[in-house]
Amino acid sequence: MKTYRDMNEMKKFYKKISVPQELEGRVNDSVERANSKVKKKIYSKMAVWRTLALTATAVLAFVILVNVNTDVALAIEKIPFLGRVVKVVSFREYQDVRKKGDVQADIRIPTIGIEGGGKDIDRETSKELNRKIQEYTDMVIAQYEEEVEYLQGNVSETEAASAKYSVTNDYKIVTDNDKLFSIYINTEVSMAGTNSYIKIYHVDKESGKIVTLGDLFEEKADYVTVISDIIKDEMRRQMRADESICYWLDNEIDAWNFEEISPEANFYVNEQGKLTIVFDEYEVAPGSMGVVEFTIPTGQIADIVKEGYVR
Repeated sequence: MKTYRDMNEMKKFYKKISVPQELEGRVNDSVERANSKVKKKIYSKMAVWRTLALTATAVLAFVILVNVNTDVALAIEKIPFLGRVVKVVSFREYQDVRKKGDVQADIRIPTIGIEGGGKDIDRETSKELNRKIQEYTDMVIAQYEEEVEYLQGNVSETEAASAKYSVTNDYKIVTDNDKLFSIYINTEVSMAGTNSYIKIYHVDKESGKIVTLGDLFEEKADYVTVISDIIKDEMRRQMRADESICYWLDNEIDAWNFEEISPEANFYVNEQGKLTIVFDEYEVAPGSMGVVEFTIPTGQIADIVKEGYVR
């Protein structure tokens, strides 16, 4: 596992490399991507904040865990309807504020309720979906607490007083049409800068099942290649039109270039009914680009997408 010291050694080694002037800008972008990929990989193993965090000392913590009764909240939502209804019916909130330094966490954990279809499948899907959301947010909380505990015995009082470290986790509904319900969960880790991580979960209102990107397409359709090629073309178009835009594509170091999306990439269907692919900060571009989204023209996927999902 990479450590903070490992990262510093990587930086020292990089600074010793002689780079031709005409390639300096492109190499800098590529190096930023490499460092960012290391951060992302470590994060996925629940250790990213240890490699990035500024020092902090935890003195006293104030932790709030609010539970709203799901059954009562779901009952309040009952209105005459046709078909399946999917809603956020309650949430829990984890808050932690430290007395020394700017160290805090504010994590909102939604609970989804489903009704109007088959009672058994609605219950099972909501249970599965809430389990997935709970596992993800539990990981965020556990990593925060692990990081703070680690930092307690490794900093001076002066460092603790000036430390800046915060984690926020919130959600929004990005799709709620006749076919799909999608909830978008955004986690931000703020230190010297901010890293953003996205998770989007979906329910097919007709089947009552949780769906992933592959479920939107016909069986055996090569949607990964089709969508990846569309995104690459759009990346090139944007970079030609605006020199300030940079994606990790067509670089000299092939290993750092964007190749293709994950078969279960983050996505949602926007208000215009278009499929939108979402990348985490640093996933396909420098951090200055933030979270990156690409809207896929429906005409370019019409022959492989299942009916009813996009328009």
